[in-house]
Amino acid sequence: ATSSAFATLSPGTYQVKETYSGDGHFVGSAGGFDQGAGLDVVKAATTMTLDSSANPSDFGAPVTFTSTVAAVAPATGRPSGVVQFWEGGKLLGASNLAAAAANTSVATFVTSTLAPGPHAIRAVYVGNFNFEGQTSTTSQDVGQATTVTGISSTPESSTFGDDVTFTSTVTGAAGAPGSPSGSVTFREGSTVLGVASLSTVDGSRQASVVVAGLHGGDHVVTATYSGDTSFSPSTSSEYVHRVDRAASTVEAEKMITVDGDGVDVKVGIVKATVTGNDGAPIAGEPVVFTTIREGDHLVLPVCQAVTDEHGVATCTSVIKEVVRVSVLEGYDATFLGNSDYLPDSDHGAQF
Repeated sequence: ATSSAFATLSPGTYQVKETYSGDGHFVGSAGGFDQGAGLDVVKAATTMTLDSSANPSDFGAPVTFTSTVAAVAPATGRPSGVVQFWEGGKLLGASNLAAAAANTSVATFVTSTLAPGPHAIRAVYVGNFNFEGQTSTTSQDVGQATTVTGISSTPESSTFGDDVTFTSTVTGAAGAPGSPSGSVTFREGSTVLGVASLSTVDGSRQASVVVAGLHGGDHVVTATYSGDTSFSPSTSSEYVHRVDRAASTVEAEKMITVDGDGVDVKVGIVKATVTGNDGAPIAGEPVVFTTIREGDHLVLPVCQAVTDEHGVATCTSVIKEVVRVSVLEGYDATFLGNSDYLPDSDHGAQF
């Protein structure tokens, strides 16, 4: 004779009495199970697994750990109770088991506070009156949080000679605790324009450098964040800063000067001084000297010279007609400009 009622017994020791009712041929009888020692019912064994929703994960990103606890046959039923989640000796959290598939329960724990680096996570099912406890482990790798680096300039465009402030803003991934630290390097191609540490400005993490001496034209600048233990490095997109040419000044010298000692006539000799920002001499640049003949207004080339370290260009014409006209009509000195300075010209009169 068998009975299914034994399958639902909780753990413990039971005294089982068997009674035979008898029939027309046999006399009824009674007896005890196992010579009266009783029937021992023990806790059911369990199996356990532990899984991660994302491995590796980014710093600050939520990770869900799922522990699955199942009864080991011939035991039936879904284990209940609490699952604890540990890293070493630190309790990260705990969660109650919830019914899942047949004879199976699951517990989940979500965390976003794991620091960058490798982690050994352990789930412990403490068991209950009917089921034995169990332990399972898994590894979790947490990488640095991603960052986005931007760049801007003040002013947005400038003139040669102006100081330009480049500012970079570094933003960490949403949900990542803390703020990026470290430094930002500003580059034009392979040339380092400056390096600055991040600090908090108006609630944002920023770094700024002041750059002087940018030549005229377009400058393609990038900002590279160094990264730290929690936040990954990143580089901005290319930023184009335009530097316009500054004004230049040409001063042509008079051909005839009169002072207390008499009259000084510079026959065929022309001279001009070219200066830039704050009167600084513009050296090493060509100056073209011309004169215009009265009557037909023909432009006659006088000569051409390169400015010296003082910004002075001087040359002489030996062509008689050119000398004659320049003495009578004066001459024009023209600086054609360069990448940093705009063109300019001046007329050198007789007096």
